[in-house]
Amino acid sequence: MDLLMGTPTSGASARLRPAPISLDRSLRLRLMPYLARAGVAVGPLALITLSSACAPVSDTPAGETRPSASASRPADISMSELQRRLLAYADSLKSRADISPEKFGAAIGVSLVPDEKVSIRSVAKDLVITEGFNYAASYFSVESPRDYPRHSVVFYQLGKPSVTEAPGDVCYWDADSAGQALERLGYRGLGESPFKRGGIRHFWRPIGAGKKGMSTSLLTYRINDSAGLRTCVYEIRFSGGDM
Repeated sequence: MDLLMGTPTSGASARLRPAPISLDRSLRLRLMPYLARAGVAVGPLALITLSSACAPVSDTPAGETRPSASASRPADISMSELQRRLLAYADSLKSRADISPEKFGAAIGVSLVPDEKVSIRSVAKDLVITEGFNYAASYFSVESPRDYPRHSVVFYQLGKPSVTEAPGDVCYWDADSAGQALERLGYRGLGESPFKRGGIRHFWRPIGAGKKGMSTSLLTYRINDSAGLRTCVYEIRFSGGDM
């Protein structure tokens, strides 16, 4: 496996057993307001199961409203190249000015179109990964005075159930490899907590004077393959804002 990227591999299904938050106390206390706004349980909150963790969820865009317009379809892409572009995009985020649907789409090589039924969102769906998977990108244009717009890429397989419900035999992206790559870019891992029948690993990189930061989150599930039980990524989310 490429340590930077983590190529997709096969394995038997397994339930996620979320790892505890691992974070020094001072940074945990400073980031708790942001993580609470992002819906991530930390510290004492990590002992409480998030209400969303019990709700049905799909890692595919199937549960979302589809736009009537369709984006010009990009050429098929390999998983390793898509991962490389996502990491390059995470590295490019130095200020709020670096975040826009145009810059996000250009970074990963897709054209986002307005979702006519969800006015605050732009999307590109059912795009093809050469290993036989699919991916989709979405960008929510709304933001608060304290938080930047949320945008993400999700991996899935058309016609198959969510990997958080039926992991099957595929690992889209090894979570440890993805996390190590983010840490090499200056992001700091904040541990893992339960999230929507799987887990979420949150990473933070301070910007400016350190009162704001860029956030990259890995939404995870677990499989049991020849290498043993390990955690994989089905979605990567970007945001940020005040600490």
